[in-house]
Amino acid sequence: MKFNIVNILILFGIFQGFLLIFLINSARPSRANTFLSILLAAFSLNTLKMMLFDIGFFSEYPALFFFPFFFLAIGPALYFYARSLTGKPPLKNASTWLHFTPAILNTAYYTVCLIIFDTGLIHFHNEIYIPLEELFSLLSVGFYILFTLRELKNHRIWRRKFHPGKPAHTLSWLRNLLVVFLIGWGMWCIFFTLNMTTNYFSSANGSEAYYPIYIYMSVFIYWIGYSGYLKQEFWSIKPSHRTNRKFQLNGLEQSRLNKILQSVKENRLFEKPDLRIDDLATHFHMKATEISNLLNQGLQKNFHDVINEMRIAAFKARLRDPSQNHFTIQSLAEASGFKSRSTFNALFQKFVGMTPKAYKTTRQQETLD
Repeated sequence: MKFNIVNILILFGIFQGFLLIFLINSARPSRANTFLSILLAAFSLNTLKMMLFDIGFFSEYPALFFFPFFFLAIGPALYFYARSLTGKPPLKNASTWLHFTPAILNTAYYTVCLIIFDTGLIHFHNEIYIPLEELFSLLSVGFYILFTLRELKNHRIWRRKFHPGKPAHTLSWLRNLLVVFLIGWGMWCIFFTLNMTTNYFSSANGSEAYYPIYIYMSVFIYWIGYSGYLKQEFWSIKPSHRTNRKFQLNGLEQSRLNKILQSVKENRLFEKPDLRIDDLATHFHMKATEISNLLNQGLQKNFHDVINEMRIAAFKARLRDPSQNHFTIQSLAEASGFKSRSTFNALFQKFVGMTPKAYKTTRQQETLD
């Protein structure tokens, strides 16, 4: 087997992919993170197989040639990850996993071939199955990218219609990422067409021609993985046409909600950067779902919006305090519970309608006046 610098860099990217899966699910398990994990795993495993092919691993262990590709899982995982972030109600489990049926059947095919391995299968696999698999994967990924972009566009229109006072930039980072992914998909189409017409990938030096795809997939693992991890506290408002009124809580429920909010403010629990709803559940000896329901029904807001609003209010209070004038915006944001400058800027823009720097300038001008 042979290694070169490109293989080493790609291997490091694969390792980062699995590390991010662990970090994402350790930090905050959720439906969105489940699909993000599937997406990262698919990218990482596909890149791993391509790298193993390049270094000659399958020449020494031919049976493992039937280690499956997971391209067919990328499209639906991407779509349902974006759908989860928009706050749309989840489909029934059966409807959701129906989208993953091609990926499941494809994995079953590889598993059977691995179990009953015979060298005669390799010719059928290379000449017939792989071209069809890659073509279907290209169509699937392209379809889901476009479908996901449409989903994000509809979400943006919905926000403008029902939340006109709040900027519709919540998922702009994901939309930009999808545009870049679409460019990569176009590059993949070009490589596939060249391979089908010239058989270049199967030639002696063909694997090196696919290095741009390897590197692209490694970079994409970093981008979507770290974006998803760093943006976890930046959740969209869940769609609801009842935006002008609150659900009615009974007296006991309202009392419990007021107690929770008062305690979080007085004890400044929101200043804990990694505060989770499970932490509040433990603190108040309640179930996380109970607290979530109180917030959703009583305030028509989710946990992250409530906590981030408190953090922004604390930041504003610190900004008004003359004794803290010597602190930077980032320092005041971190003291208020934000662990990322980029996340703080996005959330401040979301809730206040201007950047923190613009808000500070406005406050200073008002003070002078």
